[in-house]
Amino acid sequence: MAKRYKHKHKKLTLDKNRAGYIFIAPFLAGFTLFMLVPLAQSLFFSFNEITILAGGGYATAYAGIKFYQRAFSVDPLFRVQLSQALQMVFTELPVVLAFSFFSALILSKNFRGRTAARVIFFLPVIVSVGIIASVENSNTLFAMMVNRDVAGAVDAMKPAASSMQFVISLLGSRLPEWLTAYVVNAVDRLYDIIIVSGIQTVIFLSGLNTIPPSIYESSDMEGATAWENFCKITFPIMGPYILLNAMYTIIDSFTNLSNAVVASIRRYIVGFTEFSYGSALSWIYFSIVFLVIGLVALIFGKKVFYYE
Repeated sequence: MAKRYKHKHKKLTLDKNRAGYIFIAPFLAGFTLFMLVPLAQSLFFSFNEITILAGGGYATAYAGIKFYQRAFSVDPLFRVQLSQALQMVFTELPVVLAFSFFSALILSKNFRGRTAARVIFFLPVIVSVGIIASVENSNTLFAMMVNRDVAGAVDAMKPAASSMQFVISLLGSRLPEWLTAYVVNAVDRLYDIIIVSGIQTVIFLSGLNTIPPSIYESSDMEGATAWENFCKITFPIMGPYILLNAMYTIIDSFTNLSNAVVASIRRYIVGFTEFSYGSALSWIYFSIVFLVIGLVALIFGKKVFYYE
């Protein structure tokens, strides 16, 4: 009887595994053909010099780590762009997380028109991709809005509306100079922050919906304030979602097309001007991104509270 049960259990497990492999087979095929093979080719090209043949095709000659050495010891532009990319990631990360978390807290409350408000908050994500983004970028009015020369002229005519005066009027002049400059920069980039915060807001909303209302009810019965509920219940339980959004924001910032490093890699590879050097840059950049993500996960992963 026991052998019969084990046999049935094993057969059921094999059937489930087989069904799972069938479902992921299209992904595995697509990943192998369109991701794994190109990745292997780019790694190969990064160690080889490519020569375009007159009759078509190309020839390769082993170059060793020549292109990797060039990136760090010869090309000063890459090092500057890399430092700017790292700076942009870590200055943008706290602002995006704070804005999306605050937005999710507001949108999680019950109020009239909540569904419409959620749609409005997520609209920038839809607007910022695809053909709509192309139309927006080619729009003359939008170009005038983001053009620093025109914006500077307008600000010169309306000094009272400057971001610096707005921040000082809200927070006062008691803040350190570096913190005031950081907040002013965030206010200046509010449009960009809203665009990149849509996915994070949705993730935070899903996390807030997993918190049982009974926890807040018990806390309220004990006389806890709203601030105490936030600090001792909401924020700790949202730890895994904060870490997840931090990872997503880091990857999104590193791979953004406005990133100078990404633009340089695209110029070298898509333009086929220096394909080998572009491949080397892409692998260096990928390794640095992977290292940053690993360090963030290692440092903050241990401090995350997982509610069950």
